[in-house]
Amino acid sequence: MVLLFSIRSGDVQLKISLDEKWQRKPFLQAVVEPFLKAYNKKNPKMPLKADGLRSVLVDGVEGITSSGFKTLAVVNEATQCVELSFGEPLPKKLQFGVRCQQVELKITLEAPWVQRSFLQAVVEPFVLQYNKRTTKVPIAADDLQCVLVDDDEVSELSRPAWSVVPVGAKQVELFFGRKPPPSHGTLKEVSDDEFFLKVHTKAGEVKAKQELAWNTWKLGPAEAVAMARVLTSAGPLSQLERLFLHNNDLRCQGLALLASCMTQDRFPNLNDLHLHGNRIGDDGVRALAEVNIRFRTLMLHTNCIGDEGCKILAINIDPPREPRPEGEGEEDDDEDDLDHTGKTVCKFYAKCIYFHANSYTAEGRKVLEQACLGRFLDIKFDLA
Repeated sequence: MVLLFSIRSGDVQLKISLDEKWQRKPFLQAVVEPFLKAYNKKNPKMPLKADGLRSVLVDGVEGITSSGFKTLAVVNEATQCVELSFGEPLPKKLQFGVRCQQVELKITLEAPWVQRSFLQAVVEPFVLQYNKRTTKVPIAADDLQCVLVDDDEVSELSRPAWSVVPVGAKQVELFFGRKPPPSHGTLKEVSDDEFFLKVHTKAGEVKAKQELAWNTWKLGPAEAVAMARVLTSAGPLSQLERLFLHNNDLRCQGLALLASCMTQDRFPNLNDLHLHGNRIGDDGVRALAEVNIRFRTLMLHTNCIGDEGCKILAINIDPPREPRPEGEGEEDDDEDDLDHTGKTVCKFYAKCIYFHANSYTAEGRKVLEQACLGRFLDIKFDLA
């Protein structure tokens, strides 16, 4: 049996016949390479390469493009026309970072992974490693809502990895559960002097302050970078008891930057944190849950937090010790565990959380209310 069909790409079309010997050979060798030889003779100034093959249409239906498949797996005796599409040769290797919240990995894709779907080559392996590295709320590939490649949103994630992450891309950011707020693009660098000027604070005052009122100054993710740097360089802020950051525009990105520097060692006496009115969303709650500080008051109202944020908070807030008998000192109520070295092990906790005017439904509220039953904490869902 001899196969006879036409094959074309662009304005070049040929008739090809294959005997049984050639039908048993790989499609690339039996069909693509002979066609390219004829094509490049007609177009010597714009030659095509076999490794640039992007798609194969067999009588208008997408066929198999892998070079390893036999010709008979792609065409048969009923085939009338094969159309080939070419592009730039596939990259041999892709290297880039992938981040979700505070987990970041470096990924290297080589053949054949660059040809696999972005979901299979990037998202699924990242989800597996993320869930191994964090004890917080696990994520699932099915919950993926948004992908940013170098701050630009991409879609059609079933495409091959090479077409989603182009050569030269540096960073992929994944958002699960909810989409991120509108992108701020590349963050403008804010110097320490510019930050102090914006918040009307002198550099030497930070370490001695009992409270920092950096609220209502339109601080966004760019200023959060400077803020985290300033708070870190100031050393342990043992005098600081209250930090007011409400009514700014930190968003989830800014809060994640701030949360990365917030530790019990750095803020040993911080009791009150006011974050309301910053549109941090569910991903902001996820970042906050990584903070190992026990707050007295945490203001999270008016922050676009939905049901996912309620679940994150319910799972991650640490139950405190039972209250001490009266007279033994209130400060002992929140005493932490010790590790094997005798160092304090502190986890995220807040005695009172203001949570009204967010985006959760009755279902999300119920999850959080049930998590609070029998625990020494108060979550205020209503102003009354």
